[in-house]
Amino acid sequence: MNPGQWHRLDNVFAIMSLVATVGLWMDLPPGFHRDALRWGSMVMVVCFQELGPWSLICTLIPIVTSLIVFAWFLRANPAHWRLYNGNMARGLLAMAAAFICFFKGLDERRDAYRAFHGFWHVFMGTAVYFFTKGCVTRPTGRGGGGGSGEGGGVGEEESALGAKRDSKCQ
Repeated sequence: MNPGQWHRLDNVFAIMSLVATVGLWMDLPPGFHRDALRWGSMVMVVCFQELGPWSLICTLIPIVTSLIVFAWFLRANPAHWRLYNGNMARGLLAMAAAFICFFKGLDERRDAYRAFHGFWHVFMGTAVYFFTKGCVTRPTGRGGGGGSGEGGGVGEEESALGAKRDSKCQ
């Protein structure tokens, strides 16, 4: 694998981590819509990275597109998910720091040791952690995770944990 191929692969997974996090926020149930969003996002990211792995616009288009889809989803489902909680605020703060480091890291002459690029990864990982922690678990009550579908088992335990986590996020 040459440096150009490695850079494309690195970009695909970095961009997909952001796009997948936005998909996680939607908390779509298993099925066609969730799969279409996941695979459609992956195809879009790969195509844009093949088009221009060194182009900032080819990096931003898939991310911005996922945010537009999320905004559209929230408009159609306003009560679906609580965006304003402590974990989301910490995640947004970490993401702001990540973007500052990302843009400072674009100047390779001033960031010869790639410190800003490294901090971009650290802060984005931190942001994704808090974004994931801030998601509200949807109660299933179906015995999900291999249960009988009649209630009981894993689904109710997940619901109870979700309700407990939901109360902390407010």
